[in-house]
Order: sequence, then C-alpha cells, then structure tokens
Amino acid sequence: MPRSATTGRKGVPMDDPESNPASFLGAELRRARVAAGFSSQEALAAKLGYDRSVIAKAETGERPPSPEVADALQAELFPAGPDGLVIRLAMLARRADGPIPSWFESWLEAERAAHMLRLWSPVLVPGLLQIGEYARALILATGHPGAAEASARGRCAG
Repeated sequence: MPRSATTGRKGVPMDDPESNPASFLGAELRRARVAAGFSSQEALAAKLGYDRSVIAKAETGERPPSPEVADALQAELFPAGPDGLVIRLAMLARRADGPIPSWFESWLEAERAAHMLRLWSPVLVPGLLQIGEYARALILATGHPGAAEASARGRCAG
C-alpha cells in the first residue's frame, strides 16, 4: 500500500492507535503543537531546546519521543494534563514496534550482507579496552547509578 497522509510506514493507518501507536501519537502531537500556537516543528524544538529532527521523528511516528522529550512535550503541549500521557503513549508505541525497532531494520539487513564490520567511535573506548573507572563513569552518565559498580566489574578486568 503506498504511503499517504492517512497511512504511515508499512501502510498502516495513522489514526488507528491499535495498529500503529507511534503514528497515532505523532498525529496527536502534531495536532497539539498547532493548537498550542507553534506553526512549525522548528519553533517547538527551539522552545524545548531540541533539534527539529527530534520533533519531526516524533510527529511522523518514525521514532517515539524519549522519556525526557516526552516530559518536555507534555509540559508544553498538554499543561492541563493528564499527567504522564505522552510518556505512556511513547512507551506503548515502542513496545508495539516489536523486539527490533523499525528504524534499526535496515541496519540488520546491511549487517547480514556485510563481509566485515568495523566500529568507529571517536568519543568512546571499546569495552575490552576500558578500565574500571572509565566504565563506571559511562554507566553513571546513563542515569543508572545503582548498576554502575556491578556492570563495571562485569565489563572489564581492572
């Protein structure tokens, strides 16, 4: 089925929360943005301190908002509540996407066809080369301090 204004990715209707929660959430976010007086995704993104692509991906259903973005959208677009609505819908949309997010499917196909995989990360040291303090700092940066010590011990020898 070709994609249109009423169908999202994979030809699923955007206005059907059961068959496509991410697109449904996106359509509701778009309606709320316009109703709140933001004529563009850029304007809302600037107000919230995010890149326009974050808002665009949330509104198209390509990628449901992260908890932080969902909280910001909730506060700006739904100040009267219900509290936590955007984050609950975003979590539902992520679960409905299945065990492998749809945005990652093309990477899996590329991996299957690859003869060699290389990792390039200018800002992170690969796990086997990490020392304990570095691993703990990375884990603490994710916001899960309780897991830092056990994870750091499991990730590196030193």
